[in-house]
Amino acid sequence: MKKILFTLLSLLALIAFASCGGGNGQPDPGETGTDILAVLTDEVLRVHCDASNADPGSTVQLVRPYFGQDTADALGGFTITVELATATASHQASQATDEAHINYVEAGETMLAITPIVAYGSLVTAPLFSTGSAPNDMVFGNDSLYIANSLDNTVVRYGLDGTALATANYNEYASPSYLGLGDTTLYVLTNGDNNLYAHNADDLAATGLTESLSSVLDGDEANAAFPGPGVPACGNAVLYIPLSMIYAFDALTEYTTSYVLQYTNSGALSKVDSLSGKNGICCVMNPATDDLLATSAGEIQFDEFWAPYATTDSYLDIIKSGADNQALNLGQIGAGRIAVAPGGSRAFIGNSLSGNLYSVDLEAETVLHGADDPIVLTEEFTYIADVAYTPDGKYILAASFNTDEVYVIDAATDEINPGPYPAPFDLALDPELMAGAANIEIDPTPRADGGYDAYVLYGVANAVAKIALF
Repeated sequence: MKKILFTLLSLLALIAFASCGGGNGQPDPGETGTDILAVLTDEVLRVHCDASNADPGSTVQLVRPYFGQDTADALGGFTITVELATATASHQASQATDEAHINYVEAGETMLAITPIVAYGSLVTAPLFSTGSAPNDMVFGNDSLYIANSLDNTVVRYGLDGTALATANYNEYASPSYLGLGDTTLYVLTNGDNNLYAHNADDLAATGLTESLSSVLDGDEANAAFPGPGVPACGNAVLYIPLSMIYAFDALTEYTTSYVLQYTNSGALSKVDSLSGKNGICCVMNPATDDLLATSAGEIQFDEFWAPYATTDSYLDIIKSGADNQALNLGQIGAGRIAVAPGGSRAFIGNSLSGNLYSVDLEAETVLHGADDPIVLTEEFTYIADVAYTPDGKYILAASFNTDEVYVIDAATDEINPGPYPAPFDLALDPELMAGAANIEIDPTPRADGGYDAYVLYGVANAVAKIALF
């Protein structure tokens, strides 16, 4: 009886497909669908193709192991998502379910593509390797990962397999916190003694540079309780450093004017500009214009349960050379790290307060998604610790610190969980303990299969995870 039912279901599927523009009866065998990705999670099977030989506007059907269909777009691309809870299986119990069979129409003929099903969780290696204690920042370069271990007071250059290639040691309580990588120099900013140091990027030998960040502050600014260097940017042979400038730690934290400093190869440390908002957090360079982008989070306070909240607005300052600077008001979002599109047209911004993502149009110099219109990734109690563009510019990765997830967002449409990515990547190490997904770095060199490898630093679990992107 089961065999008869399976045969009837198969015939009905083929009849329905033919009535939607399919070919003549049984589809012709096609080659293995190397450009078609089939991804399986606990909840869905997602079959996706950016572009294929399918006739635009024709029906594409998933016929095994489940039923589903979509209409091919102008490039022959399609996305079929099957909810497993309500899926109708098309395979016999004795048949393997590690392949997806897709019928598509090419030049009016029905064809068959077969592609392997990838378990989504298999793309994540967590952990890949352990770091030092309380890692606070990570940068990719020279086929390695440089990590600042703030409690160990070390900066370590790790190979991509986790091998420690070189180590720089700091005095107790120096707290190396943020890193900037130039052509041959690794710059280290410390939040314990608020200094700038430099090392040879190869072996981390000290260059002898030690600059006090407070040395360029004037008047009462020099008495700030915590100048607080943030995420620096390297560009045009200059290192740019944002300062949070906490004047005093009282019942309500007091902030003073925040600045961006610059350090040049000539050895000069100086102010570049004051920021439009309080609490400077992150600097990056726009690769298309060489404009300097800087976020200020606004004044961040904490309630009785130590939950953070903002009392003033965040800004994105666009600092230009020889032109009028621009300040974009993002609202009270606690703005954090910035990711700039490879072509320089757009930037996405994380934050320290919520599971939201924000964005700006850098060409029009306007806010696309601010406090009133965020891209909501999750309603869970968390914050977006880092954001990164994939090297091809197609997707944004966003690290959710408290939920140990990395979200994928379509950089053109703002769609969450787009294309071949049916869900956020789960990076949890223990269901009872938070690992703290913090920084994201992506190897710009694609693998042999054309995909990219992303590395995620755990700020709590003292480790690094790896995601094999498509």
